[in-house]
Amino acid sequence: MLGKHKHTIDAKNRIFLPAKYRDELGNDLVVAKSITGDCLRVYTSANWEKYEAKIRELPEIEAEEASFWLTTNAERVRVDEQGRIALLPDYREYANLDKEIISCGRGEYMEIWNAKTFEDRQASVDVSKLREALRKRGF
Repeated sequence: MLGKHKHTIDAKNRIFLPAKYRDELGNDLVVAKSITGDCLRVYTSANWEKYEAKIRELPEIEAEEASFWLTTNAERVRVDEQGRIALLPDYREYANLDKEIISCGRGEYMEIWNAKTFEDRQASVDVSKLREALRKRGF
């Protein structure tokens, strides 16, 4: 998945999944609190299982802690007929999601961000430094 989309959460804590993401994600999804950022991640069931398998490959203590946190902060959801998913209140609170949100493709999963947090995160990337690092690696 690629790109980003700005949209809103409705009064029933539902968000529309952009059509191009719905085509890639399907109807049976896993929504998880991201351990690496102040956002939510949306996985296909198959990609969630791959992610869990990678976690189990960590050293035992790290795998136990990561698995405990990740699996207790993830929920299976289904896309409704209008292309929406409902977000649990504590997930919405975790990612500080208010009315305006950004959904963005991150390859094998989608992220859901508070619009302001996303814009701040994107502005914090030093593109010239990134270009130089990539150039050194042959990109």
